[in-house]
Amino acid sequence: MAQWEWLVTEGHVRAARWRNIALPMAVIGIAAILVGAFFSTLLPSAALSTQVAESKAVHVNAQRAAIIAFMRQLEAPLETPENAEALPSFADGSTRFAGVLAALNESGRLPRDIEAVNREAFWEGGWQAGTAYSVRRDRTILIGQLVNLARPDPNADTETTPVLARQVTLLRRGDDREWRAYCLALPHGAPCTRAEIYAEDIPRTMYSFLPRAARRAGGAT
Repeated sequence: MAQWEWLVTEGHVRAARWRNIALPMAVIGIAAILVGAFFSTLLPSAALSTQVAESKAVHVNAQRAAIIAFMRQLEAPLETPENAEALPSFADGSTRFAGVLAALNESGRLPRDIEAVNREAFWEGGWQAGTAYSVRRDRTILIGQLVNLARPDPNADTETTPVLARQVTLLRRGDDREWRAYCLALPHGAPCTRAEIYAEDIPRTMYSFLPRAARRAGGAT
């Protein structure tokens, strides 16, 4: 037996074994600390992200509730304008709005015969027959007019009583700068012949079009 082996005691053996595993254990310990520190930084961020998402959801729900409440107000019967004979038919109104969309995509401007108003005037109910009104917020435009859904009877001795309906189109400019038209479904609304959209389904967009009183009642900003 080699001489140096006689000098190795049991304590020496244990010490040598600890020295052999000390470095790997140290590496593992440092790695565990670093991993723990990394995940501890993620926890506050994840909690904050959840809080932000929940806050946004509450805000959007408040906007949607305000829109739904305002839509109920529009269920009141429409008042027949004094110049009811000038009411366009549903077909004529649809043709007019198609021309508006074409003009926007061609020149970027609304036709001059579209009367621009603020959102208060747009919804106040004083629309005149034969006049189309517009209100704009950023990349979205609402255009509305009254149309007559009644079909004239050529054999009738008297004029057919007009059947009033709101015809409202939502125009939206996309990221490609192309304007697209959607039929906004409303109480007493005219039938939709193009893509139909409900106000409560686009709360962030439609909330900005509500009258001041409706937004104040809704509580959202």
